[in-house]
Amino acid sequence: MYAYRVMQLKPGRSGLGGPNDFGTDEGQDDDGETWGSEKIMRVIRAMGASDVLVIVSRWYGGQLLGPVRFEHITHVARAALQKHLDLEVIHEYRVRLQKLDESICAMKNVMKHSDPYENLTLDRARRLVVARSKTLATLRRKHSEEVNTNVAQQELSRI
Repeated sequence: MYAYRVMQLKPGRSGLGGPNDFGTDEGQDDDGETWGSEKIMRVIRAMGASDVLVIVSRWYGGQLLGPVRFEHITHVARAALQKHLDLEVIHEYRVRLQKLDESICAMKNVMKHSDPYENLTLDRARRLVVARSKTLATLRRKHSEEVNTNVAQQELSRI
């Protein structure tokens, strides 16, 4: 069963007239699970999502679930949609971080042409070596944790 909700231009509109030029189109199909797609549509509306298609599959395992099946349908639809919405936000942050990283790299390149250690004193040199060493150790530890987490996730996905 599925339900979808998309934002689209209203007939005869260009989109330049602002929000009133747009409307939503919704659709759903129960595929024999009476009221199932309506539960999915309620989740989509409640979460304020648009431009989404949520599909929920159900296998009959020999046991009738009765009305509790609607709770399962709602829960699965909400979890899937929340995961999608979270990934969209993460993507936006990823783009921002990449732009910030590019700016940082550009600034570092500018700074490379001048010697940042030109007026280095012995005391400052010692502090910088300690700070850089700690930074490097932290980065190595984080990298090791990420590798271990990825390995653990791969092992769990095999189970």
